[in-house]
Amino acid sequence: MKKSAAVLVAVMLAVPLASLASHHASSPSPAASGGSTLYVGGDGPGNYTSIQAAVDHAGDGDTVYVYGGTYREHVTVASSITIVGASTDAVVDARANDTAFTLTAPGITLHSLHIRNSGGGRADALISSRFPATSVTDCLLSRARQGVIADGTSDVTVHNCTFSRVAKGVSLLSCRDTNVTNSTFFKTGIGIWAYETTGIVIRDIFSEQGGTGVMLRAVHDVLVQRSTLSSNNENQVNLYAEYADGIQVDDCHIHDSGFAAHFEECTDVAMTGCHIHDNKIAVRFSESASCTLTHSDVYANDVAVYLVAAENSTISHNNLEQNYVSTLAADDSACDARYNWWGSRLGPVDEVHGSVMRVRTYPWLQAPENHSRTAGAQHAIRPADLDGETDSAPPLSADNDTDGDGVPDWWEEQYGYNPEEWNDHGRLDPDNDGLNNVEEYRTDQWGSHPFQQDLFIEVDVMNASYGLTEKKKQQMTAAFAEHNISLHIDDGGMGGSDVIPHEGYVNYATLVDLYWTYFLNEKPGCWRKGVFHYVILSDTLFKTMPGFVFIGWDEADSFALSMRYYMQEIPAVFQDHVHATVFMHELGHTLGLFHDLYPGIDNESSLIPFPLPFIEGQLTYIRYLSCMSYQYAWQILDYSDGSRGRGDFDDWGHVDLTFFQDSHWG
Repeated sequence: MKKSAAVLVAVMLAVPLASLASHHASSPSPAASGGSTLYVGGDGPGNYTSIQAAVDHAGDGDTVYVYGGTYREHVTVASSITIVGASTDAVVDARANDTAFTLTAPGITLHSLHIRNSGGGRADALISSRFPATSVTDCLLSRARQGVIADGTSDVTVHNCTFSRVAKGVSLLSCRDTNVTNSTFFKTGIGIWAYETTGIVIRDIFSEQGGTGVMLRAVHDVLVQRSTLSSNNENQVNLYAEYADGIQVDDCHIHDSGFAAHFEECTDVAMTGCHIHDNKIAVRFSESASCTLTHSDVYANDVAVYLVAAENSTISHNNLEQNYVSTLAADDSACDARYNWWGSRLGPVDEVHGSVMRVRTYPWLQAPENHSRTAGAQHAIRPADLDGETDSAPPLSADNDTDGDGVPDWWEEQYGYNPEEWNDHGRLDPDNDGLNNVEEYRTDQWGSHPFQQDLFIEVDVMNASYGLTEKKKQQMTAAFAEHNISLHIDDGGMGGSDVIPHEGYVNYATLVDLYWTYFLNEKPGCWRKGVFHYVILSDTLFKTMPGFVFIGWDEADSFALSMRYYMQEIPAVFQDHVHATVFMHELGHTLGLFHDLYPGIDNESSLIPFPLPFIEGQLTYIRYLSCMSYQYAWQILDYSDGSRGRGDFDDWGHVDLTFFQDSHWG
């Protein structure tokens, strides 16, 4: 029922959620809007028992106050109201289907709620709005394909929220004037995804242990400010933009990733006051124009700045030092690189490679500039683990399961368990391969064994002709068998493997959608996740990318290869072999083999097309005979065992079969 007194003024005060600790709204006090307050939960007389019932009786300007508890429902809001939780202990659980909150009116505010477990359909989300002036503040959003979707609207605000294990945290589609501020993104495939949107402010955000922190496509007028993008997937990009213009990146801290920032076919990009370190490539401008990097510290990367067919670039008043392979690599590019500190008063003695005649470096600074290294949002690093928040999958119905522990008597007898004694098979993993005994039982028909490590891979293709030859699969299987690992590749015989319709242009956002559609079958509780690694043999990836590991939801359990790239680059007689070696290379990443583990893995020095760093890289890692080295990625169908002396590395000794269930970098 409505109560004209009492609702929250102080409730709207921002309380940081980065630690995911629940925070509490103030005691109800008169609503600032002058509307009425409706109560859900609690023990007051006449309080509603569901949020939807209260919302249905609320009118414009009213407030729905939700006491702590779990509300398993899907809520449609058709009035301009505020819904506020007493704390994030007020949990709205969509039960892994449909959308939790569908907003069908302007001026709706959601505040201080924990919203979780929406469905896996393409349009499903925790919050979906097509109306202006939507505000989401102080909320925790978790376990979903999509967090907040704003589609074709304007004046959207997401403030002081935490997104945990959401494939796409905030999606801005054809919007205007949107703000995402003071928010944390943890284990997200893409933290913020913006497409054909104008006027975006991204400020004071923190992104960690996900895929791509911020992805922008065909956007205009964007400000990314005072944000920290760190320790995301080494095969992806912390800040990626394509076909965009008017991007300003100020006072950001970007570190421990593959690419810190990559701009593809962009114009009018300005990065200033940033601290960018411990990445493979710090800043890349590709086929872009009028891009600048100024007053920034760029250090301890493999490559500091990489220009590819970039024109009218300015790299000025930066501290560029201690970058291992190249400080400024210019491939068919022109650049004004004057007034930088190159780590020495002598200037860029061996720091610039490529189009050196088109790069101006003199005069240079004689001492480093004093740039504050406090840039970026300073949020708590690791949110609390929310793995236990969802309902457990129902146990398998097993015939003749005397003790009711989820696996049948015959399986327990076969592997030495007492069929009359209950065992926690959902947690037991005696061979430490990431598969518990229930999963070992489910995959028994395909040769799984609870006391011998197993590795399962599902392969989907965009053309029925794509795939590994039987000969190469046998060779790869034999390589794993030598290290007591049974490799099982599902290319049609284990309940998976689809032929995916041709997608045309494929980028990170496309891959997330393909992951959910064809691997998870739009089911968040799909049992194959955490059992199978997932592979897409695509026609193409971006414009010219060959392949990489990607995060389709929350872990690095997947990779994609561009088959057309290899068909164009590799003579036909060698293609079958190279398809297998790069397959095993990317698979190695899902097993924890990354550049931050050993610099010979994905060593840019063996790939960069400039003589001096290339020769140095070749010599440094010449004994590292592994497909994980770019030097041998098209030649060797094996990992190294580290036995060849200096420069070699024991890949096999560092293979982690559980990495794809708990990925981490930095």
